Amino acid sequence: MSNIWDDVRSAVDAAKATFSAADQSASAMAEILQGRLRHVNRWTLVQLKKELRDFDAHQKRWKE
Repeated sequence: MSNIWDDVRSAVDAAKATFSAADQSASAMAEILQGRLRHVNRWTLVQLKKELRDFDAHQKRWKE
């Protein structure tokens, strides 16, 4: 019989691996979206725009 905490730890490790893979492919996905944002769901665009408010395009870095 497996320990419940081992199952939880395995699930957390799997989630971390998934997030890491998503982070690594984020730039590639963003490049694909250039010129195609009009086809993105409007609610997703609202969320993206909200997050991008923390990015300084002039200095090309995230605000602290």
